[in-house]
Order: sequence, then structure tokens, then C-alpha cells
Amino acid sequence: MPGTTTTLALAAGAAMLAGGAALALPTQAAGPGVKAPITAYANVTANGRIKWGWGIGSVTKPSAGIYCVRANRADISKTFPEATAVNYGRVVSIIAEPHKDCGNRNDTYRVTVYNADTRKVTDGGFYITVVP
Repeated sequence: MPGTTTTLALAAGAAMLAGGAALALPTQAAGPGVKAPITAYANVTANGRIKWGWGIGSVTKPSAGIYCVRANRADISKTFPEATAVNYGRVVSIIAEPHKDCGNRNDTYRVTVYNADTRKVTDGGFYITVVP
């Protein structure tokens, strides 16, 4: 599990990206005895397009605010994904197990974006980071 240093580094990186700064992603998490290489990351737009990233094969959008993020690996069940909203006023949740919205695939994360004020599912861009 990532330590505080890793979590703060990822949060700071996401903030820099939102401001347009370049970010060199670490290949190894900091901390004694912790080995958590980043295996996938991406910036996904509200329409489901991968703006940039690595380790993500494709994104589909079966309905408003629902995104199916297909990883470049056969099984995601033992991964730890994190998704963060690109835009203010959006909340993102991610599921790392097969879901009917995404064809019950073992290689696909289901991401849902909500409007923070109305609590309704809505379109919105997000960042996704995955460690094993």
C-alpha cells in the first residue's frame, strides 16, 4: 500500500498536470520495503478519449458519466486503481472487477463520474493511475 509520501507525490503531480506542467512519474514508490511500480496511467477526456497515457488499451463510454477503461493486462483483480476528476465539482469512483456495463471483462475498470452538487452521474474527464 502506498505511503504518505507516495500519496502526496501523486496528488502534487495531478495538481501540476491540471496547471499544465510536465510530470515525470516515478517508477517505484518511496518507502522502506515498498515496491509499487505504476503499471498504467492516463488522462481521459469527458468524451472518453485518451488524451495521454500508458498501459491503457482503450476507453469506451456506454452511457453518460460511465467509462470502461480497458487495461493492457488480462486480469485487473489484484490491482489498485485510483481515479481523480479533472474538473472541479466532479467526483469519480472506480471499480476493479467485472461489471455488466463494461461487458463483464476481467481487464476493464468501470469508472463513474458524478456531479458533486446534484450527485447525478454526468460526463467528466479524469486521471487514472494503477499500481499492481
